[in-house]
Amino acid sequence: MWTPNMTTPVVKMQCHRGPVNALGVDIEGNYMYTSGLDGKLKVWDIRKYQMVHEYFTPRPTTSIDVSDRGLVACGFGGVVQVRRTRLRSRMAGSTANMMVVVTNLDLEGPAR
Repeated sequence: MWTPNMTTPVVKMQCHRGPVNALGVDIEGNYMYTSGLDGKLKVWDIRKYQMVHEYFTPRPTTSIDVSDRGLVACGFGGVVQVRRTRLRSRMAGSTANMMVVVTNLDLEGPAR
């Protein structure tokens, strides 16, 4: 982990047993989500530098995005898996899990 006013890492973390494919941080900056070639999605408490939860994904995740409401989207191939985590109350894992196959994506917005 880096800080803008230092030239060396502040913290070095061994997150996975191999390369990290994707990384995301929640809006408050308290939790970090990592995914590696091991097919695991891990949730880290950045304040303590500790893993707080671990999920298995069908394939290694190549992209992660965290919403303001606590949803975590993991993309691999043409599939997006969305998880809802309960990080503020209990580390019980996901309360909802939805997987969709993306066949067409239009980012242009509504026609004018």
